[in-house]
Amino acid sequence: MSKNKLTLGGSLNFDHNNTENEYSNSKNHLWGINPDIGYAVNKNFILGIGAGFDFFKNKNEYSSSNNVNYETKSHRFSVFPYLRKYFSISEKLAFNLEGGLTFSIRWNENARIENSIIDMDKSTTISFSVGITPGITYQLFNKVYLYSNLGNIGYFKNENEREDEISKSDSFNFNAFTKNLNFGLFVTL
Repeated sequence: MSKNKLTLGGSLNFDHNNTENEYSNSKNHLWGINPDIGYAVNKNFILGIGAGFDFFKNKNEYSSSNNVNYETKSHRFSVFPYLRKYFSISEKLAFNLEGGLTFSIRWNENARIENSIIDMDKSTTISFSVGITPGITYQLFNKVYLYSNLGNIGYFKNENEREDEISKSDSFNFNAFTKNLNFGLFVTL
């Protein structure tokens, strides 16, 4: 990565699963978009910022006699400044470490549906995280790169507010390779 280059990139997320058994049917949908922009302040060192928007929907239908079903919808917006350092492995392949912060807010709607009567519950979750993410970057074409993040290590803090109730959580996580595996593209200008 040459000094004084601008990078434009990001990733798209999509997940759908459906679980059925004799007692229930559960459907989950998730999609998200995470564009980012960076600037090479030195050779192989990028300072950047990104934004993300995710939508999640879960629907649980039960076949029991009480006829109670549940539905959850969430929208999340996040901002994530980062520093990324590249370590060349070959002419087109590099290992990278990314340190960053993430600030996000998620709006949740939870519905309990019983005999066509809907009981709605809303909450807001504010999250903060700081961490380091290893990854691999491969140059596909002259100015086009494919990257993959391979897990992370970090601290996470959440505060959830529901009506008059506030709950807080703190956690430290280490995920190697599989839990947070994702891919994205970026171009240099």
